Amino acid sequence: MLTKISVIVPVLNEEECLPELLNSLQRFSGIEIIISDGGSSDRSLEICSRHPVKMATGSAGRGMQLNRGAQLATAPILLFLHADSQLETIVVEQVLEAIEKGYHWGCATMDFDERTPFYRVLAFFSNLRARCWKSCYGDQAIWCRKDIFLNTGGFPDIPLMEDLALSHHLRSKYPSQVVSGRVTSSARRFRAGGLWATLIKMQVLKMLYLLGANPKRLADYYQQWWRVSL
Repeated sequence: MLTKISVIVPVLNEEECLPELLNSLQRFSGIEIIISDGGSSDRSLEICSRHPVKMATGSAGRGMQLNRGAQLATAPILLFLHADSQLETIVVEQVLEAIEKGYHWGCATMDFDERTPFYRVLAFFSNLRARCWKSCYGDQAIWCRKDIFLNTGGFPDIPLMEDLALSHHLRSKYPSQVVSGRVTSSARRFRAGGLWATLIKMQVLKMLYLLGANPKRLADYYQQWWRVSL
């Protein structure tokens, strides 16, 4: 079977999410699954060994992990998927159609695994941002032609906001499309940290990054906040 899309998943201690994700991806046709592990200490590697996936291993850092996964990819199109997300099968077909129409990168339409008004509104504005400002986040299943991704250097080697940096670089040079197929993202960060507190802190981090703050300092703040939230 011709491999059309390489799905790359960064992993760090995701034993709770991986069984559902890998079982769902095996229903897709024309894809290869690449797991890029950042040094998991739980059962993540054991779980992956039971499935037909390629493995990349190395130091932690989502951007670096995704870049390592991209180096193993054999398909002409890359799709980056978080371990706690679920992807509609139609997304693969829609991405291929978008490529044929001349679009070089983009993302899927995002939902959350909780459907309360808060999450519906949040998903609406996330999708609006991606469509109007060409700014896609990692939990929106970013996809890109492999040659373009590699030629632009992939994700920058920064500990936070690597997805925002990549999309801002691509949008200045290449046409993008948000396909209508859905990626369902986990709301676990909001459940752990509180709805409004998490939203506000994420927006503050984004604004500080756009104003030129050091991504390393922002990552330290993020990790400190995440430990407090847990």
